[in-house]
Formats: sequence, structure tokens, C-alpha cells
Amino acid sequence: MLSRLQKQTALAVVLSLFCTFGFGQSTILNFDETSGDWAVVMGHPGNTIILEDNYEDFTEGIGSMAVEVQLTDLVGWGTWTDLGYVFPEVQDFSDYSEMRFKLKLLKEPTSNIRSMQFTCDVFEASGELWRYPEDIDIFYSPHTDADGSEWFEVTIPFSRFAQPGWYSTPDNGIFDPDSITQFNFGVHSDSSAGYFNSAFDTVAFLIDDLYLANPVEDGQMHSFDEMAADWTTGAGNENVVIILEDDYDNIFEGASAMAVEVQMHGPYASWGTWTDIAYLFETPVALGDATELRFNIKMLTIPIRKNLIFTFDLFDVDENELHRWGGDSQRPGHYGIFEHIDITFHEWREIVIPLDDMFRPSWSTTYDDEIATVNSISLGVHTTQEQINDTTNAVVDDTVAFVIDNLRMTHGTMDPVSINSKTPQIVQDFQLNQNYPNPFNPSTSISYVIPQATDVSIAIYNIRGELVRTLENGNQSAGRHETSWNGLNDAGQIVSSGVYIYSLKSESTTISKQMLFLK
Repeated sequence: MLSRLQKQTALAVVLSLFCTFGFGQSTILNFDETSGDWAVVMGHPGNTIILEDNYEDFTEGIGSMAVEVQLTDLVGWGTWTDLGYVFPEVQDFSDYSEMRFKLKLLKEPTSNIRSMQFTCDVFEASGELWRYPEDIDIFYSPHTDADGSEWFEVTIPFSRFAQPGWYSTPDNGIFDPDSITQFNFGVHSDSSAGYFNSAFDTVAFLIDDLYLANPVEDGQMHSFDEMAADWTTGAGNENVVIILEDDYDNIFEGASAMAVEVQMHGPYASWGTWTDIAYLFETPVALGDATELRFNIKMLTIPIRKNLIFTFDLFDVDENELHRWGGDSQRPGHYGIFEHIDITFHEWREIVIPLDDMFRPSWSTTYDDEIATVNSISLGVHTTQEQINDTTNAVVDDTVAFVIDNLRMTHGTMDPVSINSKTPQIVQDFQLNQNYPNPFNPSTSISYVIPQATDVSIAIYNIRGELVRTLENGNQSAGRHETSWNGLNDAGQIVSSGVYIYSLKSESTTISKQMLFLK
């Protein structure tokens, strides 16, 4: 019988052969026997971090890394931890637009108030820090079945990287994906971890397979173009106010977006209250190859405290089965969309909803765990489930307002999308990607894909529809292309700060998106 070491060695040889023939080419950290390579820093000396190699449960390679974080030492605002890994050589992320990793919860936090948050950082060769500051509550979303915890995937779009408010030594304030030297993650906490739980709190999980990816568009599910009147609303009590409007000033894509304002007023049940904002498709939408949904959200009013959470539901055509992303009566759900640690955004943000992250709420009827064709969708704003006693909830009256746009279906690929690749890209539709960085100063890049050789133009317009600058105009080959804008108009003058529209036009297609220039 082979020993564990012999099995691991044999498996490593097989995996190395796979990699030689092109498998796993975008994995940048496999967490195989790496626990001793991580630098660990604790915000306060009473906290505990335990890292171990795990050879029994993993998704890639020969093992994963087990992480346990015990937060027991808080100051007034909370505490933090930092775990850092320096790559053996500089990594080039420029052919990809996001990174993903696998996680499996071994111990969920005890508290039900989202006291523990996950953060993720990358460092450039210059030392410049970029943070994904919003964890979308990965420690609190259900990832269990009848046999216990399951592995799930976390997606981090590079467009979501930002620099924390306390960070004061940037290089140039522009994310340079071709010179990444370090990957860090941390478990942070606000002061409520100690306020509601005298023993404070602990989380334990496995992490594996950090890799680079690109999303593949599988079609738009809902455009939010002048459709606010087609949505129905419901609320947990008569004092809750829901206002839906078509928004023509804040548009991510298309003719308009939908503005949502939810005013939560008591009295509340002991577990809180809820809203339901629903849309029924005229024709059911088939998910096809999609493994995730994405939408863009822009906050207009954030809650005054950690009260309000976000949920998103799909109803399958098969017996109208409910699949939820968010919380139920026992879990705090996705508070992180509305407000989060370090940075408050009042700009468009991309939210990724993996279909594997959807679950059946405890109060819902049973379902077959398969999502194939969607009959209707709904989103909701709920109050926190934290109870003070059997009759009283910790929530206070509060309001949240946001704009939502461009709900679409995607799946991930590990294939690079290189602007300078000599290998032609096989595409079937025109694509115009979000500029990067955004907001920007002094310049930003715009990438686009055309399905066949044709005449195309890329132009910049102000919000009044006036032409500002023509970037490209002429015949181009099929495939992926990139251009850039430096904030100058056609006369060579710097434009004023504000929102601008960039547009791809061909004989048959026009696609437009917004960007924000800051002087």
C-alpha cells in the first residue's frame, strides 16, 4: 500500500504533466504545502491565527490550507488580521480581468450580525496596495448540504480593486496588473463581535486554488430599460415604503436603469422585516452554460448603521422553486453590498452571484437543487436578524437607495484574453468592455471585440450627446482590440470632470457605456 507521501508525490507528477499540456495554466497559488510560507500579522496581540496544510480535503493539487482566526482582542472600532504570501516571481495578471479561489467553511462565526469580514489584497512590484474591500459576507452565506459544508468559489473582479481610506502611500493610483508580487487576505471585525458576544468570535475555513479568469457573457437577463412600472412590490409590514423609478441620469447600460429606495420603519418582528421587489418574465429565461449572474449597482443613500441586507431570488420554471442569494431568518445575508469596511462607493460596482451560492431558505418548500430556466426574479431589502430578546430586534429605522442595471448571465474561463495575442479570438457578437480604471485620471483603457472584419468607430461623448473625441475610425480585423483615452477632446484640450459616454459603432451595432473622469 502506498504511503501518503508516495500518493502525494505520484499525484504531483500527474498534475505537473497536466500543466505541461495546458491544464491549470492560470493557477497562481495552489496552496500545496504553503502554510509555512505565509507571513502572519495580528491587529492586536490577543488574537490567534492558526495555519496548517490539509491533505485530506482540497479541490486542486495535493492539498489546501486550513485557516482558523480567533478574534478576542478588540479596540473601539474592532480588530484585524493580515496573512501575506510573496510570489516566487512577479505575476502578470494583464491577460485576465478577475481572480477566483475556493473556500470551504469549517466553522461559521457564532454571531449572526456579520461581525467578521474577509478582505483580499494584491501588491504591485512598486509596493502599491490594491484591496477588494467588500467580502459580500462569504462567512455567512449558506454553503452546506445534508453531509455538511461544501466548497464554493469566490470571484474578485479587478474592477472592484480600490485603495483603503487609510492608505496614504500610493505609487500612481492606477492598478498595474502586470507586476503583482504579493497576495494577502485577512479576517477583520467591527466592535460588535465583542459587544454581542462576550466570548468574541472565531471562523475556520479551507482555502485552495487561487487562479486567474475571464468572464464569458451568456446573454442579458434583464436590461432595466424603462421597466420600473413592471415590477411588483411587497413588504413585511405596512410602514415599509418602496419607491421604484426609471433613472435616466444614472445609467450603466442601455436607455435607463432602475432606482430603488426602501424606507424601513417599525414596528419590527423579533427577527426584523423584509421587502420583495419582483419581475415576471414574459418568456422564461434559459440559463444555458451560465454559472453566475452579474449586475451593476450604484449606491445613492447608504444605511446609517449595519441594519439592512440585500437578497436576490430566482424562481425556476419547475414548480416555481425558489433559489436565494442572501439571507434568511437565521443568517445575516448580504449586508456588504450596501456598505462595507474602509471604502464607501458612490459609483457603479459589479456584483457577482455564483449560482452555486444560491440556497433554499429555511422557511421555503423543498426543491431539486437545479436551476435551468428562470420564470421570475426578485430582489429584497431586509432588516438584520439580530434579536435583543424574544420580542425585540436590534434594528433601527433606516433608509437605503440605489440604482441597479444590466443583469446578465456569465460563466468563467481560464483562457487568457490577450490584446496582443497572435491567436485570433473566436467571437460571435460585438462586445464593449467597461473601461479600466474607472474613475480615471489621467488615462483609461477601453477594450472591445468585433466578430468579423468591419468598419468600426470608438468615440467619446459628453452627457448632452455632443462628440468630444474620436479614438478609432476605420476598418479593423476580427478579434479583441484596445484603445485609450487621456481626457483630451479633439482640439487637444483637457475636458472637465464628469461622466462621459464611450460608444462602439458599426454598420449594424451600437454599444455605449459610461465612464467617470476626475481631474
